[in-house]
Amino acid sequence: VDSVTGQWFTLSMGSASLAGNGHILNLTLSLSDANLLRNMSNIGKTVNNTYLAITYSAVNDFFGNPMSPLYPNGLSLRAANVTGDTTLLQVLSFDLDMNAGVLTLHFSKTYMASTFNVSGLTLQGSINSTLRPDSFTLTGYSTLAYTSLTDLQVTLSSTDLNAIKMLVFVAHAWYTTYLSVTSG
Repeated sequence: VDSVTGQWFTLSMGSASLAGNGHILNLTLSLSDANLLRNMSNIGKTVNNTYLAITYSAVNDFFGNPMSPLYPNGLSLRAANVTGDTTLLQVLSFDLDMNAGVLTLHFSKTYMASTFNVSGLTLQGSINSTLRPDSFTLTGYSTLAYTSLTDLQVTLSSTDLNAIKMLVFVAHAWYTTYLSVTSG
């Protein structure tokens, strides 16, 4: 819960483990929950926008007694510490439809679409670009479609699409379609 905006998020899955003689419950977020939280701008970034509210039935003690609310007045508990996300974004896989001119990128986690830079992507004909000199660094796109929190669909510009089609050893089959990602 963000106390300023009132924005909230309910965990749906994950795992839990006990520590500190059973007095500490460590929760590990599911990938789905982590991606949804990363996508929210006002929750989980600092101690000032990270609060915990626990329902009555969230956990029982060793005698089967349910947990009482955190505070009798229904308020939530502010986080003592928040560790920011420092995991680097990765492209896990991609799909290329040369008929439609669409490149779909599948990322390891949510992404900030406003930072997308098509010139950081190079299509090449082999896993090692020195084996085959044919490659093409993208220069433009006509549209971006956000198909999910972790997938981005890029409609290539007609100039890029036609240039790729002219290459003999790039993007003619799965074994001639590799993607290189550079920073910048």
